[in-house]
Amino acid sequence: MLELAVVIIILGIVSAIVATQVGGLDTRAQTQAAVLRSHLQYAQARALSSGQSWGMKCQGGDCWLFEGTSPDDASSERPLPGEEGSRLDMTARGVNVTAFTAIFNQFGIPYASAVFPYFADQPITVQSRADLTSTVTLTLHQETGYVQ
Repeated sequence: MLELAVVIIILGIVSAIVATQVGGLDTRAQTQAAVLRSHLQYAQARALSSGQSWGMKCQGGDCWLFEGTSPDDASSERPLPGEEGSRLDMTARGVNVTAFTAIFNQFGIPYASAVFPYFADQPITVQSRADLTSTVTLTLHQETGYVQ
């Protein structure tokens, strides 16, 4: 009878350890993909409401919002809503993001540059740096700019 109690206690301990490992799945990619999606939607909304081009660019671990068609011009950078600065350091947030530029025209249509619209839906991958299997892919639709 004592052996049975010891086995039950050991099984309880092992199952508690396994449950904490499964429950501790890395959610950074999902969280930061949601943040990135909302910032892209904000850029599109600003373009639609202002009648001017607005966009977002991610490169080298940084993502930023800009007004106009020159994403690399520091004077065109604008503050991101709900953030402390105009740039998001995605590596500090624990994720890698594929490089992209999305410029929304006054109709909300995404362009890859000032003159070239996207010719296909644009995948944007957000991957956790801690768990490389934790990946979320956003899709920026070429005709509508909808981020899925």
